[in-house]
Amino acid sequence: MAALQSRVLLSDLMVSALSCNEQPRYNAFVTKYKTDLGKQGAMLQEFFRRAYSGSGRPQMNRFVTDLANNSSNYSLEHIGLYCQETGKEFADLLDGKQPSSLA
Repeated sequence: MAALQSRVLLSDLMVSALSCNEQPRYNAFVTKYKTDLGKQGAMLQEFFRRAYSGSGRPQMNRFVTDLANNSSNYSLEHIGLYCQETGKEFADLLDGKQPSSLA
């Protein structure tokens, strides 16, 4: 579940970087949490490998693409709200009060 939530968060923040001009804070987020994101990414790959066997990689890629598309569609429909929400997420994650682990 932590791996899935990390991927959803990463997709939301990636779309925010592009849609809300949040590239500097997105880069800071990825840098701060790179170890955790790598671990969660490996866990997600393992889940898809076990769930889908030989087609695990394409299934995971489809899933990640769908997440990004959903975030992008939401951002287009609610750009002001989306940028406000993800801006708060960036602030919470980067303010130094949060632990260095996403889990």
